[in-house]
Amino acid sequence: LFTTSYELTLRRAVVLQQNERGENSEECELSRTINHMLTSLERRVNEAATHMNSKGQTLSSLFLMNNYWYIHATLSQNEKLCSLLGDECLDRYREKANIYAHKYQREAWTALLEYLGTEQNEEMMDKYMQEEKNGGNDDNKQSRRGGGGTWTMLRSHSVNGGKSNGACKKN
Repeated sequence: LFTTSYELTLRRAVVLQQNERGENSEECELSRTINHMLTSLERRVNEAATHMNSKGQTLSSLFLMNNYWYIHATLSQNEKLCSLLGDECLDRYREKANIYAHKYQREAWTALLEYLGTEQNEEMMDKYMQEEKNGGNDDNKQSRRGGGGTWTMLRSHSVNGGKSNGACKKN
């Protein structure tokens, strides 16, 4: 909907609405209209995530992270839309994507560490999350000692600016 092919249609709709109201500020009204559409989209995404909670909170967090990241990436690709909506709007969606990315990591790791049955679950999780907050190491992988042997974190890119979200394999 936010691609250049729909821009003319959106502008015409705003002009028609302004003519009915007698308003002059086309960009201001267009911005309000797009923000209203984004708010509706966000509400629908959150409703869908609520229905997913029955399948697990981890899946819901992953769903929200992906959708907010997609909204952010789509809006970021259109310079006119970026200037119209402002950096605050883009930052809001990026921040939400990052929040749900961290929530997903915490939920996924907690379940994994519980499954492994380590006594240091909290300590390992806190250490991992602190490393993630600090940007991680320069190394491409890290070893962790779990209840069933040594686990290696393979670093990969995530929505939070190239910081890692981990994938693991047992050594």
